[in-house]
Amino acid sequence: MSIEYNDFGFTALDGDELASIDTKIVEKTTSATEVIEKLDNFIRPLLENLAKDSDKDYIYWPNRVEIIQKKILELNEIQKNL
Repeated sequence: MSIEYNDFGFTALDGDELASIDTKIVEKTTSATEVIEKLDNFIRPLLENLAKDSDKDYIYWPNRVEIIQKKILELNEIQKNL
């Protein structure tokens, strides 16, 4: 009877390798937090304004094409800097 050797995919790391991984995790977490904050600042004003005067049947939004195009450019910048 033969028993198959399986190391379960574990790999040993020394202190420097672990520190390098920890640094990368912190960098990615910081980067993700910044992106989430930018997107929140981008979306929240729209949602808050839509919630105002919710008892009214219509939304008056003059010059919306220009405003929307500007916001699309801002969103493109956020995405480009990821």
